[in-house]
Amino acid sequence: MDSGQLPQPVSPRGLRRGELAALDGLAAVGYVVVFLAGPLLAASHRPEWLRWTAAVAVVALVTARRRWPLPAFLLLLGGSLWCLSAGLMRDPLLAAGYTLYPLALSAPRRRWEPRAALGVISVLAVTLATVGGPAPQDSGTWAVWMAFLGCALLGGVWTVGRAVGDRRAHVRYTTQLLADRAVADERLRIARELHDVVSHTLSVIGVKAAIAHHVADVRPDEARDALGVIERTSRDALT
Repeated sequence: MDSGQLPQPVSPRGLRRGELAALDGLAAVGYVVVFLAGPLLAASHRPEWLRWTAAVAVVALVTARRRWPLPAFLLLLGGSLWCLSAGLMRDPLLAAGYTLYPLALSAPRRRWEPRAALGVISVLAVTLATVGGPAPQDSGTWAVWMAFLGCALLGGVWTVGRAVGDRRAHVRYTTQLLADRAVADERLRIARELHDVVSHTLSVIGVKAAIAHHVADVRPDEARDALGVIERTSRDALT
């Protein structure tokens, strides 16, 4: 495939941190409109400032998920659980899962992590919740049900984030390995070329010096020619 057939990226220069944060903010606004606007408007028994503060906090924390992943996730998780118990949220911790993803990518790798087991448990939990019928209508039981689904979602997000992070680390390692190999090959090529130049030059100099030594007394012109060849050859080799 030639270069004209290669797929072109959406943004050839890549997105800056501020642009990514702006996209996160737009996603947070969409989340608030879809998942929080209805419950916020319906929960008239809650103070107005408290209901809309929750919406603003969600937007702010989701926007900050790349810069401060751990604080943003912990604050959003705690706030989401509180909103579930207070009836201000109608989804299983989607915003917290969205904020958890960059944390899963950037968190230090431990020697042992049950990622595979966590992913399997999360898939089984979501599957059981899906085939188990509709969510309970009781408000307290419903909040527990949503929290359960949310934990399963967070486990799945963590597993996916870790898998993507491992894949990126492998790509970086492979790229660096290929680059180091290319540098080593280039150094080896240069060393071979230098070896060939030095070997050829020394051979010519040795032959011409021997000729000049033997004919210096009887044929001085030929000896001078040999010395001239030695001079030119040595200069070319140095160049």
